[in-house]
Amino acid sequence: MESGKSDAAELTADERLWATLAHLCGLLWVSGIPFGGTIGAAIVYVTKRHVSPFVADATREAQNFQNTVAIAVLAVVATVAIFAFFSAQADGSIALGCIALGCLALAAILIANGILSIVAAIAVHRGNAYRYPLCLRLIGSGERDASSGPH
Repeated sequence: MESGKSDAAELTADERLWATLAHLCGLLWVSGIPFGGTIGAAIVYVTKRHVSPFVADATREAQNFQNTVAIAVLAVVATVAIFAFFSAQADGSIALGCIALGCLALAAILIANGILSIVAAIAVHRGNAYRYPLCLRLIGSGERDASSGPH
């Protein structure tokens, strides 16, 4: 399903519920559960993606975004750890500055994740497909052209 409006009249309440829950898993990060959004979205994606094309699309998009958030968090933590370690040997105040900047970056990531997860949940609950900005779409739809497969 491409971004935009789906035929909301054809969607069941169950389809909209699972699509909404997949996106709301992003709030697990904000509530303090490390990688909770990634794990929660993965569980919903693996167990419910076969319910309908709408649920498959929404859960895949939620999973891709939570994977993107996890990669961003790990990148910030690794970068801060490396800079803080090497700068601590020269000047402790630089190390503290690196840690403070890392905390601000993590807060920005988690706030953006919370806001975008809510926006996405509202959109899919209304029956609309939602695409996150700045999302690495690592999990594809799995659909292939008939000509691209083995002959």
